[in-house]
Amino acid sequence: MDISVIIPTYKETDRLNRTLKEISPYLENKFRSYEVIIVDDPDEQGNYTKLQPPYDKDQKIKFLRQHSRLGKGAAVRRGCLDGKGEIILFMDADHSTPIEELDQFLPQLNDRVPCMVSGARTYQDDESKWRRVIGLAAMLIFAHRTI
Repeated sequence: MDISVIIPTYKETDRLNRTLKEISPYLENKFRSYEVIIVDDPDEQGNYTKLQPPYDKDQKIKFLRQHSRLGKGAAVRRGCLDGKGEIILFMDADHSTPIEELDQFLPQLNDRVPCMVSGARTYQDDESKWRRVIGLAAMLIFAHRTI
């Protein structure tokens, strides 16, 4: 199988480069071919997330820049539409759900059973408590289905 990994970013230089270092060996060993599509929104001053060596020259990493701040949903959509892989995976730049969790779902994909993978990160200082409550409520509504 081939996979496209979509990572939306906004002010994520440090996290993104760490995440790429963590996921690249897994993707290299697990998939026949892969691409990582990073879709970045600029900050208020028009600055973009920066890829650091060796990822800035990696042919398997595609870096798309939004022309203005369009938000995470628009970035995910653009990346998914651009992805060429048989499997399209969306993940956050902070790698809150380890890429190795795919091992639990790949056998289901071989049987063509549709599934969705989601993860939750811990509460962050800059996140409002109400946003966290709403996020957890949404996770309960769309509870994981065991196949």
